[in-house]
Amino acid sequence: MNKFYGPDDPGYVSVTGVLDILLCDIHNGRPIEKADHWIRSHCYSMTELQIERLSGVLLPMNRCYINLAILERPDDKTSHSAEAVGAQKASPFSLLARLKVETPEKTIQVTLPTLFEPRKARDGTEKRPRRILIRGRAGVGKTTLCKKIVYEFTHGEKWRDLFDRVLWVPLRNLKRNERRGIAGYDMQHLFRHEYFSHSQGEV
Repeated sequence: MNKFYGPDDPGYVSVTGVLDILLCDIHNGRPIEKADHWIRSHCYSMTELQIERLSGVLLPMNRCYINLAILERPDDKTSHSAEAVGAQKASPFSLLARLKVETPEKTIQVTLPTLFEPRKARDGTEKRPRRILIRGRAGVGKTTLCKKIVYEFTHGEKWRDLFDRVLWVPLRNLKRNERRGIAGYDMQHLFRHEYFSHSQGEV
């Protein structure tokens, strides 16, 4: 800036104008950073990620726990826990019995923090899973698991080295009439409806 003769120099005015714009952009953040902040503060807030129990009582996500098991085949119907089956038969009116929920054997259980860790494939090599299918009957906790993953990534420190961001899109939302009526429904429509709808405000 010492190359100009003073603040009225046209070159000085031009350069300071550009610097002001750059500083403003840095202060406001890039569009992707603004979008990330919006999603974290509005869509993935602690309040939005709470779970409502059958009693209607709200449960904070940090108090939720879900049993997970890895199945070799999607159609595998082998019973993995004889003790769990016996316990259910002894108490046929319990909630777990009605939902047919069984505790899997420890050999196939997987903890949430290791959900995306490399696993041995059928050919003997270890690979990091790129797609994970969550299966289960209604009420066993599929939605809770998705919320838990979002919570741990957004408010914790898990998987930051694997993903830049985690976006949760409940597929049942795609069946809503206002969305099915849009011709050429694409990802732009999807993100606008899920994260930047008018009911939530504009970014």
